[in-house]
Amino acid sequence: MGEIERLLPGTKVSEWSATAIAANPGSISTTAGYFTGGSTGSDTAIVERYAFPAETRSTITGLSVARDSLGAMADSGTAGYFGGGSPTSAVVDRYAFSAETRSTITALSAARWYFAAMANSDGL
Repeated sequence: MGEIERLLPGTKVSEWSATAIAANPGSISTTAGYFTGGSTGSDTAIVERYAFPAETRSTITGLSVARDSLGAMADSGTAGYFGGGSPTSAVVDRYAFSAETRSTITALSAARWYFAAMANSDGL
């Protein structure tokens, strides 16, 4: 994508993604999005899946450790990764999209939180 589009409050993800997909066919998943971690007064391990375009929510297998302020990235349509977080975590959870199963993989080199992640889907 060459530019980031400004969205008005109340814009549904499915409305935004339909425009983005038309401009960038094959570059955006139209299956589901995931939210995880956070705090409701204490850290959570909940993982919620939002199916596109119906925008229905379901809860899948939770994080291996409850935490907030974690980073996330995805390997195209293969798997999503949630790593680090507070309190002081180096844990990395991998979610296989095909079965929505979680495995804990090699930890980060050091515990950290409030950080960002990205992925290269070009196969380079």
